[in-house]
Amino acid sequence: MSTLAAESPSTMFDFFLHLFDPTDPPASSRGGGLSSVAGWLHLSSDMSISFAYAVLCVLLMMFLSRQRDLPHRTTLWMIWLFLLACGVTRFTSALMLYYPAFRLLLVVKVLTGAISLVTIFSVARIFPSLLGLAFQRAPAPAEVADADRFRAAEAAFSDQREKLEQRATQLTVRDRRIRRAMETSCAAAVSWSGTSDRILWEAGLKELLRNESEQPIDSWSQLIPESLRDSLVEASNHAITSGTDVVIDLAIDLPGCGLKTLHLRAKTDVSDRTALTGLAWLRPC
Repeated sequence: MSTLAAESPSTMFDFFLHLFDPTDPPASSRGGGLSSVAGWLHLSSDMSISFAYAVLCVLLMMFLSRQRDLPHRTTLWMIWLFLLACGVTRFTSALMLYYPAFRLLLVVKVLTGAISLVTIFSVARIFPSLLGLAFQRAPAPAEVADADRFRAAEAAFSDQREKLEQRATQLTVRDRRIRRAMETSCAAAVSWSGTSDRILWEAGLKELLRNESEQPIDSWSQLIPESLRDSLVEASNHAITSGTDVVIDLAIDLPGCGLKTLHLRAKTDVSDRTALTGLAWLRPC
């Protein structure tokens, strides 16, 4: 290392001044390449480069050993072999400064050159597909999480929709059965306001009273005379205030049937304390 300290600044300046001068090749005798600063720089540079190649080879080999389902796996191994050959070449060049076996260096360089050409061919063959992968942006973690939440919400929505469709089908079938039973028993279901003659909803009442109007039934005045309507309103008000059931008979004249008795029996609605819900039927039928 004393030779390194002996180099003066003027000598280093002269070295860079003749950087492209081909008339001063490094010594090739045993140990001659290490007799100057330039020789030690050659050695340290070659060893650093060979060490970097070695580390890259180890890391790439660990990666390829764990990832066995990678695309273009053969080409990746060729790149690993290329890095290994380059590292061996630089390491052999460093040895030439101590033991100048240039025939060995020539063989190593020829093998590295052949491996380099094969590697270039392998990479060029898959380069179009690599470009396609480069332009495919990988989704961000937030986008992946949003997509997962969306799929979960969509699955939950589909499940709820299927349950609602099944429930709607069951209710439709039950409604048809109830209407059929009411038609058979000459009865109807009805809910009306206890403070007026307004009908909230009905099932079969229009058919029961043989009302042929195309308009929907929304009040008792469309079905029964005014005097009977007042009696019904009075009985409904009394049932709501007293908390009792409505039980009332109304004598009505049906078209084509003559005089009939409309029997109403209802209770106060649980969801609306001002409404009454119950059944209506004719006696005698």
